[in-house]
Amino acid sequence: MAGAGYIRKRGKHSYEISAELPPGSRGKRRRHHKTVRGNRREAEKALARLIHEIDTGASVDPSRLTLEEFLLETWLPVHGHGLSPTTAQRYESIIRLHIIPELGRLRVQRLQPMLLQRAYEKWLAQGLAPATVLQHHRVLHRALKQAVRWGVLAINPADRVELPKLRWQPGQVLDGKQTVDLLEASRGSWLFPPLALAIYTGMRRGETCALRWEDVDLPRKVLHVCRAVRVTRQGLSYGEPKTARGRRSITLPDGLVDELHAHREAQVTRFAVLGILEKPSLICTGDDGSVVHPDRFTRAVTGLVRRLGLPRVTLHGLRRTHATLLLQQNVHPKIVQERLGHSTIQITMDTYSHVLPGLQEDAARCIDDVLRRARDVG
Repeated sequence: MAGAGYIRKRGKHSYEISAELPPGSRGKRRRHHKTVRGNRREAEKALARLIHEIDTGASVDPSRLTLEEFLLETWLPVHGHGLSPTTAQRYESIIRLHIIPELGRLRVQRLQPMLLQRAYEKWLAQGLAPATVLQHHRVLHRALKQAVRWGVLAINPADRVELPKLRWQPGQVLDGKQTVDLLEASRGSWLFPPLALAIYTGMRRGETCALRWEDVDLPRKVLHVCRAVRVTRQGLSYGEPKTARGRRSITLPDGLVDELHAHREAQVTRFAVLGILEKPSLICTGDDGSVVHPDRFTRAVTGLVRRLGLPRVTLHGLRRTHATLLLQQNVHPKIVQERLGHSTIQITMDTYSHVLPGLQEDAARCIDDVLRRARDVG
């Protein structure tokens, strides 16, 4: 909202009007000044229009807009409403820590591909990974694409930048024996239930920590993923899963159903000992009945893997382990996609195609068999 405005007589037939702008990205107070010719009544009308333009964003002069102002005061407040809190927080962090120090003072309309290219090369020289620089590029590209839609830019300069090359490497996973060893080593601790869910279902850590008993139908052996815990600067919050496909149902194996039955009985007993009157709502809780923080979950898995001397798999690596073990047993990739909650099957295939080195051979054999049978019939 625009702050207080004032009118000051400048000449016989002119007035200066001024209204306070919202604070800048650095918290500084700013005012918009304008000279109006006419009488006092006309100046009052002009001031009312100016305040309205400031409130609606129409007072911004695109030719003077810096990238810092555009990203933090125009684009992110609007675009951020459509992002998850975690993603919006990550975007703001990238903008404040990297983009603004390098490019923030430049006017948006003076951005050139060469200036962006230099920034990317500088980030790489400073030791940022190519994948990190690509993240910065995606934020910039998305923001500048919106600047084109709003008429601030004619073309998107990020379209013409040479991007760093990525060397793809498959993530670390565990084999079946290692997975069982990891799970058994956690038995009897608060870590066992979330770890079992991650291994048996492939759920993301936020989905696992947010899972309630009401989301699980043990008689029918199915659970419903309908929310996730997110870590924000304000603390933990609950929201939708990462993607639209993230809202999904996962069929449970008998082994996990048995473990959940036993866990529910033990959890009710522990709550009674702690003097907690209400029934457990969350499946995964700490020893004191509190929600399991996703970061605590991650650290606990990392520490247990290290103590057992297993391959350095991360918590997300257990999600990849789940998918890898299924694909190695010839489970159809579409089913794996549905269990993981990937937005498209292409993501599943691109991520895990290395798991099935025989796919090309199988395809060649299949087309050969089909044509041979057709030839024999003919």
